[in-house]
Amino acid sequence: MTSMTSTRRVVTVGVDTHSDVHHAAVIDEVGRPLADAGFPTTPA
Repeated sequence: MTSMTSTRRVVTVGVDTHSDVHHAAVIDEVGRPLADAGFPTTPA
């Protein structure tokens, strides 16, 4: 018999919007940063 362990992780995503750039950040359940990125608001 095979068994699999399921792991769930809680994350929070925040987005700070500005006229030139939107910035997104992801943190885990205890506030540790996991990722962040900026995205230009140009049509391209």
